[in-house]
Amino acid sequence: MSEMFVMPQGAFYQSTQIMNLDVIPPKSYLSFARGFFSTEGWEVDEDVFMRLYRRFDGVTWYVQAVLNKVWETRMSLEHDSQVDAAVKELYEERALIYHDLLCAQNEASQELVMAIARNGIVSEPTSTGFLSRNGLRGASTVRAALKDLAGKDIAYKAEAGWIVYDRLFAEYLRSIQ
Repeated sequence: MSEMFVMPQGAFYQSTQIMNLDVIPPKSYLSFARGFFSTEGWEVDEDVFMRLYRRFDGVTWYVQAVLNKVWETRMSLEHDSQVDAAVKELYEERALIYHDLLCAQNEASQELVMAIARNGIVSEPTSTGFLSRNGLRGASTVRAALKDLAGKDIAYKAEAGWIVYDRLFAEYLRSIQ
């Protein structure tokens, strides 16, 4: 998306000022969620919310999508099982897309994205330990697969390591392993 604004070939190159939006702080987000749920007389358990928030690193789209699914059940958010059910419903809605996305990758990229999803975040994807624990081929094959996955915005290198870009895709991948 940002390429549209920052790359010379982008349709909106230099047409606007770039603005970074950070994640909403967890306590502020909890306060918002509680306020919204309280309009119906429902509650949001702080511990459950914080685990949801950490599960998706505070990325608003995922947190909001899960909260919306819980909201649709017309109940308070009191148990992790409610979050799990909402997450499952979200990735199942996209299961055909995710299946096709996985199948469109070469074998090495499929194996690697599955391994990254299984591990959550991978700081050293070419290390002997990671390769052997995940039944992956050699480091050069993994490097090529990383380049392939990054080029398709399927995986990216975050500060702490490699991660599956779409968190619901990662949840889907974990569910099929």
